[in-house]
Amino acid sequence: MVLWRETLQLRASIRLWSRIGSVKLLPPSVSAKTQRGGSWRLTSYLPIKVALAASQRPGFGNRKSCCDSGEIHQRRDRDRRPHRQDSFMSSVMRNRSGRGRIVTCAVAVGALIMTGCASVGQQSAKPGALGTMSGSSGPTGQINVYAAASLTSPFTRIGKQLESTHPGLKVVLVFAGSSELVSQLSAGAKGDVFASADEANMDKVLRAGLVGAEKPKLFAANHLAIVTAPGNPHGISSLSDLVKPNVSVVVCAEQVPCGGATKRVLKKAGVGLNPVSEENSVTSVLGKVTSGQADAGLVYRTDAQVAGSAVARVDFPESDAVVNRYSIAVMNDSGNKKGSDLFVAEVTGPEGQKVLREYGFVKP
Repeated sequence: MVLWRETLQLRASIRLWSRIGSVKLLPPSVSAKTQRGGSWRLTSYLPIKVALAASQRPGFGNRKSCCDSGEIHQRRDRDRRPHRQDSFMSSVMRNRSGRGRIVTCAVAVGALIMTGCASVGQQSAKPGALGTMSGSSGPTGQINVYAAASLTSPFTRIGKQLESTHPGLKVVLVFAGSSELVSQLSAGAKGDVFASADEANMDKVLRAGLVGAEKPKLFAANHLAIVTAPGNPHGISSLSDLVKPNVSVVVCAEQVPCGGATKRVLKKAGVGLNPVSEENSVTSVLGKVTSGQADAGLVYRTDAQVAGSAVARVDFPESDAVVNRYSIAVMNDSGNKKGSDLFVAEVTGPEGQKVLREYGFVKP
C-alpha cells in the first residue's frame, strides 16, 4: 500500500509539472534527491501535495509534457481498462530505473525554476547599482576662488583633490594679497569664493554686500616668522637684530594682512624698522629674500615652511601674541553655488583641515 500511495503521488506530481511546464517563476520546493542502493527517491513531497490539490481542477492533465511516457499520454484510454492500477504498479516494480528517470525529470524542472528565480534576483540588484552611480554625481562647471597668497600651496592641493573626486568640476584659483583681491572683487571680478588672510578684509566685502548671507567661516590661523638666506649669514635671532645697519629687511605693506600683523608685532616688541621695500603679498616678500634682494623678511610661518631649505627660519616669542585668522565665504553673485559650497565645505571639513595642518596652519 505504501508503494502504491507513493506511485499515485509521483503520477500526480508528474501531471503537475506537465501542467506548468512553461512557467519559470514557481518557487522551487523539490529540496533534494538521494541515492540508496542504486535507486533514486524524492526527499521532499511538498510538490506532490500541491499536485494532488491541483489535480482536482477541471481539465487538469490535458497538456502533454516532455517528461511523460507514452502510457501517461494515453491515460483516458487506459482508465477504461481493467486492472489498470495493478498493471501500472507492475510496470513500476519491473523498471525502477524508469521511475528514477521520472523523478530526475521532475527535479530537472525544479532546477530550471530555481534558475529562473536566481535570474530575477540578479536583475533586481541592477537598479541599486544605477542608484549608486546617480548618487555619486556632484557639482560640475567652474568655480573661481580668490584666495590670499599665503594659501597657495594648501588651496592648490585641495582644488586638485576636488577635481579628482568630481570630474565635472573645475577649480580656478586666483592668489594675491587679500586687500588686492578685495579691490578686484569690488571692481566687478567674477569670483565665487573669497578666502581672506584676516578678518579686516573680509569685513570690507561684507560691508560692500559682496558676500553671501551666510556668515563667513573661520578656518585657519597663522603667525609671523623671520626668514633669512640659507645658513642665516647675519646671525639674526630676534626682531631687534633686524635693525642692524648692515641688514636689509623687506616686509608686507600695511594694508595687506601680513603687513598689518607686522605692524602690530613690531609695536608690541618696541622695534622700529626701516624696510628697503613693502610688498603687496607675503609671497613677494619671500621672493625678495630667496632671490638675494634682501637679507631678511617677515613672513608667515607657513610660507617659511613651504620655502624649505631655500631660507633659514627664525621664530621669535612676540609672534605668538599676534595671530591672523583666515575666513572664507561664498560670493553673492556666484554662478555656481553648489560648487562654491562644496569648496567651502572641503576647506572647513576634516580633509581640508588636515591639508592646512600639514602646511603649518593652526586652528583659528
